[in-house]
Amino acid sequence: MKRSNLLLILLLLMTAGVQTVRADVPDDMKYTSVDSYDITTWDGFSLWDGKSMMNYVDENGLIYITNAAQLAKYAYDLYNSSAFSGRNVCLDCNIDLGGYKFQIARNGGNAYGTGDVMVCFDGQNHIIRNGKAFSETANLVFNHYNGLFSEIKYARIQNLIVDNYTIEIGDYDDLTDRNACGVICGDVDICTNRPNSVISNCRVMNSSVTGDIEYAGGIIGYGACDFYDCAVINSTIRTLDDTAGGIAGGINTLDINKTKISGNRVINCSVTAKDDHAGGLIGFIQANLTIEKNYVQNSTVKIEEGDHVGGLVGRMVSAGTEGYYSFTICKNWVDATVSGNGEAVKGAVIGKYDIHNTITNVAYSNYWNQSKCNLDAVGNDGTNAQTYEGMTAQQMTNEMYISGFTKWAHVYPMQQDQTTSDIVVTTADQLRQISDQVKIGYTYEGRTIRLADDIDVSNDANWEPIGCASADNSQIHPFMGRFDGQGHTISGLKTTGTSYDYRGLFGLVINAHISNVQITGPNISTDGKYVGGAVGWVYGGSCYVGQVMVNNATITAKSSAGGVMGRSSDDAYSTIEDCQVWGTSTVRASQDDNDTGADGWSGGIVGNMHDGEITDCGSTSIILGKKTGLVGGCEHAITITRCYAVSYNNTNLVSVGMNNATITYCPATVSIGEGMKSTLGTEKWYYFSNGDRYPIPSALKIYVDDTGIVVDNNGVVYEANYDGGNISNYDVIGYQGAGGAVVIPDAINNAPVDWVYRKAFSGNETITSITIGNNVRACYFEDLPNLTSLALGSKVGAVNTQLYPSNPGREMIKKCPKLTTISVNENNANMIVVDNLLYSKWTSIANPSSDAWELLRCPVKKAGELELPSSIKDKYNYPYNVEAVSKLAFEDCNLLTGIIMPETLRDGAQNPSPFNNNTALQYLDLRKCTNWTTVWNTNRGADATGFFTNVPEKVLIYLPEEHTLADSKYGHNVIIGSTAQGKQGEQSITLTDGVDFCPKTDFTAPNGVTNDRILVPYAQQDGDNVVNTPRGYTVCLPYALTLSDANVKVYMPSTSAVEAGVTTITFEEVEGGSMGANKPYYVVVSSGTASLSTTASVSFTKGQTGGTNSGSISGYEFKGTLVKIPNAQLYDADKPTYILQRDGKWHKVPNGVEEAFIGSYRAYFQATSAGARELNMAIDDGEITDIKQIRTIDADGTEHYYDLNGRLLPGKPKKGVYIWNGRKYVSK
Repeated sequence: MKRSNLLLILLLLMTAGVQTVRADVPDDMKYTSVDSYDITTWDGFSLWDGKSMMNYVDENGLIYITNAAQLAKYAYDLYNSSAFSGRNVCLDCNIDLGGYKFQIARNGGNAYGTGDVMVCFDGQNHIIRNGKAFSETANLVFNHYNGLFSEIKYARIQNLIVDNYTIEIGDYDDLTDRNACGVICGDVDICTNRPNSVISNCRVMNSSVTGDIEYAGGIIGYGACDFYDCAVINSTIRTLDDTAGGIAGGINTLDINKTKISGNRVINCSVTAKDDHAGGLIGFIQANLTIEKNYVQNSTVKIEEGDHVGGLVGRMVSAGTEGYYSFTICKNWVDATVSGNGEAVKGAVIGKYDIHNTITNVAYSNYWNQSKCNLDAVGNDGTNAQTYEGMTAQQMTNEMYISGFTKWAHVYPMQQDQTTSDIVVTTADQLRQISDQVKIGYTYEGRTIRLADDIDVSNDANWEPIGCASADNSQIHPFMGRFDGQGHTISGLKTTGTSYDYRGLFGLVINAHISNVQITGPNISTDGKYVGGAVGWVYGGSCYVGQVMVNNATITAKSSAGGVMGRSSDDAYSTIEDCQVWGTSTVRASQDDNDTGADGWSGGIVGNMHDGEITDCGSTSIILGKKTGLVGGCEHAITITRCYAVSYNNTNLVSVGMNNATITYCPATVSIGEGMKSTLGTEKWYYFSNGDRYPIPSALKIYVDDTGIVVDNNGVVYEANYDGGNISNYDVIGYQGAGGAVVIPDAINNAPVDWVYRKAFSGNETITSITIGNNVRACYFEDLPNLTSLALGSKVGAVNTQLYPSNPGREMIKKCPKLTTISVNENNANMIVVDNLLYSKWTSIANPSSDAWELLRCPVKKAGELELPSSIKDKYNYPYNVEAVSKLAFEDCNLLTGIIMPETLRDGAQNPSPFNNNTALQYLDLRKCTNWTTVWNTNRGADATGFFTNVPEKVLIYLPEEHTLADSKYGHNVIIGSTAQGKQGEQSITLTDGVDFCPKTDFTAPNGVTNDRILVPYAQQDGDNVVNTPRGYTVCLPYALTLSDANVKVYMPSTSAVEAGVTTITFEEVEGGSMGANKPYYVVVSSGTASLSTTASVSFTKGQTGGTNSGSISGYEFKGTLVKIPNAQLYDADKPTYILQRDGKWHKVPNGVEEAFIGSYRAYFQATSAGARELNMAIDDGEITDIKQIRTIDADGTEHYYDLNGRLLPGKPKKGVYIWNGRKYVSK
């Protein structure tokens, strides 16, 4: 449950109000109370049985709903009593209403919200699906609002997804008032002299609002409401009366409040009014209004018999009152078909302006697709033509890119609280069930589908793809999840016939990730469009297709046919990598996408791509048509890297739009065997040893029928390499084992194991250790979250471009956050481990004829200070200098506090970002690095590219004397020689509270110190007022500072006394508030704030860590520290330690409690000898102690006594020190 996501508005006090209770509960709401409820659907939704209700959690003014029966109970309570109208509600689960009629706020009952204090229903991105609204009889005149909430009053509905909800209304001609229906809410009460209700981040999907309705909307029917970031998708809004809108039927306000409608989407919807007023976004408006950044996409807006229809708004009306109404309409996009009867007033954006000439009307940057709607922007007003612009679909797309318009972000819901377990598919029936679920609107976003076996779907005469759209595209049902074939094969996929659009294993996808599968023998032959072996149509978002083999395929379509993907549209960015169309395959498209009749848009990999990238892909298919290539057509901008297509000998990689493509490392001609190796490289490509086949991406070797594939008993997958017809060696190409410890042997079948490929183990969450055999020369280990130890063999090579040609070996270990132990065979001449640090040889910068060491990896559990050696002896006992630190050397080393670099380090050898996720790092010491250039780039910001990229600004960087900075504005916390540098050239230093300070050298900060620790009093709420009460702090600073504010007092211990076996230490105020460097003090702030920064010149001494300030006390020392002292060091059984904690009291430090420690720049008391008495504290501030905020006299006059730690005593003590009425007393 994510209750913390609820907005602070939920913490407002509820109004008491007058509560009304109903007794006439309808029969269909007489639910049955149950003590528990656990009915769920196959995909984890709480399924309602239509009759049960159950008590919900009600705490701290919030109601938490965790199953369907609890939601029914809240609906029941809300109908019966207005006391529940003003309650804030959190939905903590997905709910399936099972097709039953259900409303949270029902007709004839109480509205949600009281109209006095805003309340909130927070769906927390959960889904309510498969429900219907109640349909009351026509003679109930007051029952005229309908929706999941019939009516809301001054309320916020947020983060809610409603899927497949139906409202169907009969004849309401006898109603005396308006009748309004919307999927989320029927009527939103018009707010007077207060802000509007708000509906934000809500989605309505696959729903319908139809019937005899005066105001019909996808979200609300009628009212005054602000809308932010909402969407209505694949839904129908149709009224047999007036006024229909994709988001709202009608918007109205009665006062000067300005309604805002921003960032909303209406996608693939049908909006129809029989009579007047239909708008793609809003049907009718009479309000102060701002409409901005809304998008009506691929929808139809229609008037059947009446008037006023617009792609955005049907009609806009003012009351004719000067200055009362104003409209702002800007940056909206309309991609809709707008139609009506011959006499209807129709506009591509606004149907009709009916506005008083004194009304303020601002409109600009609104666009519509004139290829879909050949109308004027405004139906009855040509004077505003300059504020709207008609465009072609391509122009609209380009303009959206230029303006940064976000088309797909958050449009479809992120199902955050669904079960996180993967869906495992082992049969054709289960795969078919996935297809059926997507067809009815389940997107699988946030879910992963994994194949656990090979699957044959040949029993399906026509495979129904996963993800589809209606024939007219008015509704789409995309797949939006992850599909991992886990190296398995799907065979027998076929679709033949006419008018089949969007075909493939997946038909229509958005933001999908599809990988690791072979599709063998697919036969997709249709006169439809957008057909591919793996994916038909990438409709929108960011899509990834990788490690897919399409084998022996027949792909035929009218337009946009591709071996892997049919079309990636202008709302999408697709990445295709490590894919191959293989065997005897044919791809053909009979027409181009403009239906000109010419053959075209055929691609060995993709038929038509708007934006994206294709990397390490090949096609041996026959590509037929006039617009053919690896890519049939490029409409905007794509990159193609290390790819080939056998058809046309790689001379025609992109048939249409070649100038829009960036092509690199693609062979000039294609050839079998190793003929393309010099261009494609060896890291990502596999070359068949007998030389009779074209190469394939290495990740796909597991699908190739080759006797060289071997799987050992531990699940490691090897592939043979050949020399003269004999196996010369094996490479590790994959892993199918159970995890744990993995051992790569020296040899398989008497042939050495030579290489471990990048993808062999990548992403495996079960492997904990890997041991590499002594014949392996190159290896990669990436994205292994639970790998803890790695043992390298004797032949693992140096990090050079000969052994690792396209990706240097310095990235051989990457994203292994638990790696703690690295070892190397003692006979390895190229690598060595010293102090558990892995070093690799490379060519020396100082002496190119010699070698040098590069620090390749530091294990993540390395802690404390690390000093790198200047030279290391290799296996032959010959010393080489340490000259370089690898790009990933310190990744995830979040226990290191300091790193000292050797004098042999060379700047010419450095790679960017050796530091990443080093949260505990306090300093980098490069004072010895005099061989580095004398001008340093210490930029560590977001745009940095140098050695210090990703180094937190709190980290002190020490540089050699007489060196300078490349840019003084990046001098933050840099010490050059003996002088500190600061941002923008200031010679200052910044101290971060909680970060230790232990200078590595004497230095001066001429412009002072910025300290981010701010001391403030306690702030307590007293009714509507905030009352400050004194608060004490311990402070120890490495520099002198005076706190002269009268509301801030500085104390130091002065005397001690023993009474009844208890030592009491009294603090005395320091005159003038002056604090010395490295000395501890007790500071009390009664109001305002106390800054610990100074602009005075400050000198620091090497190794300073704090000091004492004990006055004339005996038995105890008051100690200050500039570094953290953990509990294990702080606790002393014989000499107890006392620390000041957040409650303002001193506590004796217990043993073994990690939270009981002393942070940097703090102070504490410690006994000087064994057997010290228990310690109390007192502040000598006249007669009043610093804990006077403790109330000592109750309202009834009862007196209480406290000791000096604020502890309540059972009565007036006979002996000892206590507080009475805010004053200190000693009872003897």
